[in-house]
Amino acid sequence: MMVVMGIDPGFANTGFGVVRLEGTRLAAVDGGVIEAPPDEAPEKRLARIHGSISELIRWHEPQAVALEDLYFGKNVRSAIGVGQARCVAMLAAV
Repeated sequence: MMVVMGIDPGFANTGFGVVRLEGTRLAAVDGGVIEAPPDEAPEKRLARIHGSISELIRWHEPQAVALEDLYFGKNVRSAIGVGQARCVAMLAAV
């Protein structure tokens, strides 16, 4: 059996999904969104994302974590926030 967690980082909403692979069968285990309120200070939002992902990793004990690559159009401010969220997610996975 193998458990894999996928993370779609975002500064306001970070999505996650956990699947279990047994042989050739794939089953959804958990999934949801970590919400970071916009009225919260940026460092607290990042701490919330990191803490929540760390808790999910302790709970599910995945053997692998897949982290979505950063994609953005023209909004550089948005890209910076998503990049920071991606980094705290990566740190939690380590």
